Amino acid sequence: MKDDNPVTTGSLPSEGTTISHAASVLANVLAEQPSMIDTLFDQSDELNVPMLMTGMRQNGGSFDILHCNAAFCEMCGYTRDDLIGRSPDMLQGPETDQRMARSFIERLQGDGHAGTILLNYRGDGTPYFVEIMAVRSPRPSGLEGGDPNVFVAFERSLGDLERGDGVAVSRPYRLALLLESVMRRYLQRNYHRGMHPAQWSALRYFKLADADKRSLSDFAKAHRTTMGTASTTVSTLVGKGYLVKRGFRGPIELTESGEQVLLDDPLDEVVGSFARLDAEGSAWAERVLLDLAERLADEDAPEPAIRH
Repeated sequence: MKDDNPVTTGSLPSEGTTISHAASVLANVLAEQPSMIDTLFDQSDELNVPMLMTGMRQNGGSFDILHCNAAFCEMCGYTRDDLIGRSPDMLQGPETDQRMARSFIERLQGDGHAGTILLNYRGDGTPYFVEIMAVRSPRPSGLEGGDPNVFVAFERSLGDLERGDGVAVSRPYRLALLLESVMRRYLQRNYHRGMHPAQWSALRYFKLADADKRSLSDFAKAHRTTMGTASTTVSTLVGKGYLVKRGFRGPIELTESGEQVLLDDPLDEVVGSFARLDAEGSAWAERVLLDLAERLADEDAPEPAIRH
């Protein structure tokens, strides 16, 4: 692929831009140079950036996939025959944030460009986070159909961002992206055994807290949540048989069943990774995480000085 190609892994998005801003820039470029979409369409399989073209259905309620390149098929694990004529919704799954997906579609339809990060699912069911930058575009002359406009999306699996492949950002920004990915994957792993992250966190709290701190109010304070939310979480775990409440104001304790569930605690994977660090690595990780925790806990903290 030529270095002057307008769409390369090194330019999506460039340093100092957000996904949405990059989408607006591309929308302006395509508006000023409408013939560019023909080049992108004709040479789509030469692009190492996954590309998807969709069109609005006649009822206006959804999209159909009109075209995708080889890189897109490789990323999502579906063939073109699997994808063409289907809705992009087929790439979503049980943990996809539908609110974010709807907001993305609304912004794309209203503004003509939008960017987001969603959890999608490959053909084999493997979940992956994908960065999407989409714009409204003139229809390529080589793409059959009557609607003069299509929506073209350039995507990147978050795994590419983790490695920093072709991403022109600073190392601190790449580390932040990696941390975000780890957090998302960790939270995703928390959704098993019919539990969600807040419930796992509650079980850990009542296992580790001092006896005089095992109350609903102490739990709510420690986790910076409302009494109503804390009460709902505890009541659910009591109903599952994992916690027991001793009297109206008595302590909340972990049951034997709760102890057994915690043997499958997803946090143990994180514990294992930290346990493999040497003394110097552990000290470095502790300093970084404590600094980050303090910054996030301070609502009046100034904007970070590091620019990416």
